[in-house]
Amino acid sequence: MMKITTKIMVNLTAVLVLGVAGCQSGSKSAVEGKKPDMSAIAVSAFAQRAMDATGGSAAWANTEKADLRAVVTIYKGDSYYLTEQQYEVKPWMNWIMVTSPEPKGTIAWQLIDMDCSVIAGQENSDRLDMGMSKRDFAEAVRDITTSAVRLLDMQYNFAEGADAVKAEGQWYVPITRQAVIAPVSSEAGKKAAVVVPGRWSKVVFYQRQDSSAVDMIWYADAAKNQYLMVRGYDYKKLDTGVLVPSRIELYSTNAMGISEKQLVKIDAK
Repeated sequence: MMKITTKIMVNLTAVLVLGVAGCQSGSKSAVEGKKPDMSAIAVSAFAQRAMDATGGSAAWANTEKADLRAVVTIYKGDSYYLTEQQYEVKPWMNWIMVTSPEPKGTIAWQLIDMDCSVIAGQENSDRLDMGMSKRDFAEAVRDITTSAVRLLDMQYNFAEGADAVKAEGQWYVPITRQAVIAPVSSEAGKKAAVVVPGRWSKVVFYQRQDSSAVDMIWYADAAKNQYLMVRGYDYKKLDTGVLVPSRIELYSTNAMGISEKQLVKIDAK
């Protein structure tokens, strides 16, 4: 049985992060890519394994930005809609921009941490009704593409499960993402607690036992009865040496995490 471990990394600026269900109108943020100082980052054993499985720490540290193009299938009942999208991802800035050229004009939106904004087009475009908000779609694509780095996000705690679980014929170790509770002083001088806001009540990263890659993530919003699963397949190497999924699939699930309906399939070019 695997020992339960919890890695706590607190960033007090995280109390300012806000999560929204959709996206607000805005303009493209001037987010510069950066290379991290790995010696200054607390890396848990499971995060190190995830990085080693997808190119290694040095390769990830050297990856300021990843540009991906894909053919996207959006399932709509018994039919589907095909489109193309571009993804610009900056792993160490927790940032993604999605650009989708459509017949009536390009739709583009970005997600920085939990803050989503529409850069071009309309957030509620009928053509891009993916069975989830564009904010949730962007988060899922960003997280599964950069899952090893996401396990280092300082605004969360991550708890490694004691027991492996089986899904789709593979054994996984669940790693639960939890909101940081940051101690602050109240007006009365007593210690209070501020919980970092977030979109989801629970997020679980699933790390494969055989390869240590995190290729499945589950998002739960129990209050709204909304559940989303994203999976990565067929990993390919980028120029910087990191491995990212060349196929991404998104599903709605029930409260137990069992897939109910495929929503989107992404095939990288």
